[in-house]
Amino acid sequence: MNIKRKGEYEIIDLISQKIIDVETEKPMINELLCRPKNMSVAEYFSVNDTIELWHREEIIFQKATKFESEVPINVNITISSLPFFMNMNYSWNGGIELVEWSQDSEYVQDIREYIHQLKKRDFKVWLDDLTEDTWEAWRNIDVTGFKVRYKDIQNNLAFLNELKKCNKPIIVEQIEKLSEKENVQRLGLQLVQGFLFDRF
Repeated sequence: MNIKRKGEYEIIDLISQKIIDVETEKPMINELLCRPKNMSVAEYFSVNDTIELWHREEIIFQKATKFESEVPINVNITISSLPFFMNMNYSWNGGIELVEWSQDSEYVQDIREYIHQLKKRDFKVWLDDLTEDTWEAWRNIDVTGFKVRYKDIQNNLAFLNELKKCNKPIIVEQIEKLSEKENVQRLGLQLVQGFLFDRF
């Protein structure tokens, strides 16, 4: 189904989930998340055609340019959509998060140049869902910062210490309990995100 011919996929909402300074609890970034009105998020993005996926993501970028926020915004993008995005003039105050990149290995070979060009356009570039198993592939890629799930660092100080050596910001996701927030503070991390701060 072609989005440009069929308007039903344009019926989406954007909701924001705050990325919080763990000490002050002030929002530092708003991550914009897609919420389709007539299907699940999984259904919206479950397409095999790269061009079709780009059209669905582009609707989000169009809405992001009009989104009002007092702090910078982050918008998700799949690596397969980066070549299309680079040919467009979308801009906003904030950055993009590279998501579902493990499924797009054929595009990763060009990632260094994409990131370089995105930074020239004043975008921050965050890598989503970094794990110990994928760290080696990304440790020398010049992203702005990393997002990791709480469960992947809570009992893995070796991985966390490797991340810290890069001197790049780390966002810890899936913080749902006060005890998890307090543990992140003890680990010396500054940025957190999760249902403890936003519940939809």
